[in-house]
Amino acid sequence: MQLPSVLMILGLVIVFLLLFFLIGAENTIPAFVRTDFDAICNRYFMQLQTNGGVPQQAKNLLTSELTAIGFTNVRITAPEAVAWGQEARLTVIADYIINRTRPNLTKENVALTATFDERTIVMTLNR
Repeated sequence: MQLPSVLMILGLVIVFLLLFFLIGAENTIPAFVRTDFDAICNRYFMQLQTNGGVPQQAKNLLTSELTAIGFTNVRITAPEAVAWGQEARLTVIADYIINRTRPNLTKENVALTATFDERTIVMTLNR
């Protein structure tokens, strides 16, 4: 009877499935954070379109919202006021630090950079 070899193979399969699951879960967390990043930045981009600019107070709020979900080193470039018919651009660059597993099964901190870069033509007459 070959029961010990079957148990050995079953044990290896379970270990590999567990590692595969953990690595997959580790890589989906940044994807969900990136979705939140884009949603927050898109709200302020709509403000840029609607109001013809992003005031400094709104930039500070954007920075605090991104910091609250784990982003660091947030850099925002946006005009505070744009004339009708001019191009306006919102650029947000931020770092997100994750603890990633290396191939030798040790952990290391890795900084992922997220970039939001959108532009529009301001068509708002009333401000």
